[in-house]
Amino acid sequence: MRLQRLILFAGVLAVLIGLSPPGRADVDATMAAGRKTVLVLNAYHWGDAWTDAQVSGIMQVLRAASAAPEVFLEHLDVLRQPAAADDGLTRAEDLSRRFGGRQFDLVIVTDDPALAFALRHRKRLFPAAAIVFSDALDFDPMGLPPDVPITGVRERVDIAATLAMARQLQPDARRVVVFGNRGGPATGYAHAAAALRALPESEGVELHVDLDVERIASVLAGVSPRDIVIPLATATDRDGHAYDYGALINLISRLSPAPVFGIIGERVRAGLTVGGCVLDGEAEGRLAAEMALRILDGTPAGRIPVVEAGCEGLFSYPVMQRFGIPERRLPAGSTLVGKPPGLYDQYRGVVWAMLAGAALLLAVIVSLGLNIRHRRRVEAALEQSEEHLRLALEGATDGVWDWNLQTGAIYVSPQYYTLLGYEPGGFPLGYDTWRSQIHPDDLEATETNLQRYLDAGETMFRAEFRMRTRDGRWRWILSRGGVVARDASGRAVRIAGAHSDITEARAGAQRIASALAEKEVLLKEIYHRVKNNLQVVASLLTMQGRDAPTPVVQAMFEDSAARVLAMSQVHEQLYQSDDLASIDFGHYLGQLVQRLDRQYARQGVRLEAQLQKVVLGIETAIPSALIVNELVANAVKHAFPDGRAGRVRIGLVAEVEAGVRLTVEDDGVGLPAAFEPQAQGSLGWRLVAGLVNQLGGRFEQGGGPLGGTLITIRFRATARESRRYAGALAGRRDDPALA
Repeated sequence: MRLQRLILFAGVLAVLIGLSPPGRADVDATMAAGRKTVLVLNAYHWGDAWTDAQVSGIMQVLRAASAAPEVFLEHLDVLRQPAAADDGLTRAEDLSRRFGGRQFDLVIVTDDPALAFALRHRKRLFPAAAIVFSDALDFDPMGLPPDVPITGVRERVDIAATLAMARQLQPDARRVVVFGNRGGPATGYAHAAAALRALPESEGVELHVDLDVERIASVLAGVSPRDIVIPLATATDRDGHAYDYGALINLISRLSPAPVFGIIGERVRAGLTVGGCVLDGEAEGRLAAEMALRILDGTPAGRIPVVEAGCEGLFSYPVMQRFGIPERRLPAGSTLVGKPPGLYDQYRGVVWAMLAGAALLLAVIVSLGLNIRHRRRVEAALEQSEEHLRLALEGATDGVWDWNLQTGAIYVSPQYYTLLGYEPGGFPLGYDTWRSQIHPDDLEATETNLQRYLDAGETMFRAEFRMRTRDGRWRWILSRGGVVARDASGRAVRIAGAHSDITEARAGAQRIASALAEKEVLLKEIYHRVKNNLQVVASLLTMQGRDAPTPVVQAMFEDSAARVLAMSQVHEQLYQSDDLASIDFGHYLGQLVQRLDRQYARQGVRLEAQLQKVVLGIETAIPSALIVNELVANAVKHAFPDGRAGRVRIGLVAEVEAGVRLTVEDDGVGLPAAFEPQAQGSLGWRLVAGLVNQLGGRFEQGGGPLGGTLITIRFRATARESRRYAGALAGRRDDPALA
């Protein structure tokens, strides 16, 4: 205990040294810099626990301020030098000499003697400074002049609450012994005595006033451990040695058989008293300093109300243990100090470290377990994959090979040997062996292909060559492979692939090619003969038309011959084309337009063509050719009456979305205003309607840029036909294609 007080006293001395009054030059520099100055005037001496606690709270707040003021600390020492304190004029003169005329911006006083001193000598020592008090019990604002700027923290000694807590901890107490002084400073006894006398349970409360140390010891000798002792006094012994409040409490706590209760938190924390509803000097100091900063920032002191310091239940665990007081008796909401940490609190770091280590070890074990489990799954999957590969290789006829180009090592599957009629391992593996097994006619091309693959860095190697079997026959082999590893420069260092026997496949392909060639010749021959037969039919119709009795009949024969020739030209294009199923319809229309132009040139009608390349199948090309033939013939016959000359333009456009657009346009007289194609009974319009329907197309008519009639047929080159050509000839007047 003494060591703690020595340490605390040394700390206060260090603060005093750091805050000693500056020299004159420092004062001038401070004032020049505009820094605020604050005087902290304490009633009691340094080393007094209550004073030290208040100063600690004040300095915490002032030092943490953004514009921290310069602080000067002074003490009146009224406990140890009461005579000097009574001589206020002498003390004021001493401080005046020490300040050297310095003007303070604000004064903070602690406890009632300092407040009384500051108010008495304010005009002389600090006339312009505001006053903030801390722990003033006797502050009376009504007795002050109105021009004094003052506020602060009023002390509130709740001795009744302390006594109630003491009785709760000592329920069997018969005596409550209270020591005090009449009018003595620093004890709060005057207020406590009145409060104690007013209590209903005042029976058993003993008030001992102004006793010396020896008489106090005599009283304490008569108390029992179940009683309550509350010291609120200072005292002297028979030799005149003075005991201040702290020293007397220390003495009483050592002499008393009963637990000692108090009102000062610092005594509880120091283990001198059990506790009670105590005041916190450090908290009161902080409150006073916060008020001081507000005043320094410009708030008038009169606008800051005086506050009362509250008390809280605070108790010392070591003292309670010494007197056998159980924790369960503590009032609700109380704070217990000095309790040694439990096993967990003492070794919290070790416990958490062990738990962290155990968790880490568990995580490692779980990770290893999962890793082992995963590894076993991978191994099982690998074994299963190897089994599947082995079964696949055994069941397949392909021979797998793996060639390391750096080491020359070669691996082959058993099927590689059996492919050539050997038992597995039946011949040595190596590049020279492979060369010797390839047909001489295929060797150069195969090696060139392989070297080109390795040099060019291609992704896949493919070659077909013949290899000699064990019985001397030749088998066609398809070798396919790829690079599976490269060095830092990108050069292939390992390739792998497979050999497949394609002898039967090549023989089958040759048979299919021969059959296809025969069918192509036959189909071309059919197209050629169909074309010739259609031309014969057209010639017969032309010859027959020459002998017709009337021009109308003769024109019918000529129209039929033109239709047959249009179909004949399609077949001519087909057997001349490499693709026997489709033709370039734009090229075909160009030839058809040339023939029709020669046919109608004698009538003064000129045909033009604007054609794009459009590929159509035979079943689409023939109806389209007949449509053009019919529309051109109709235009020549009806658009240019009285033998007048004119133009007919045939257009073919491949549209991206709409498909194929086929147009026939003239610059003739145009169609009648009420013309309806579906109402016409002629064979030509019936054919056009049927053929458009066959194509699944759409028929449009109207005026065109040439000033005559524009017929537009839209259809898709790949559209499925809605009708066959044979059914188109029947025709209907309500055909939707002409709607």
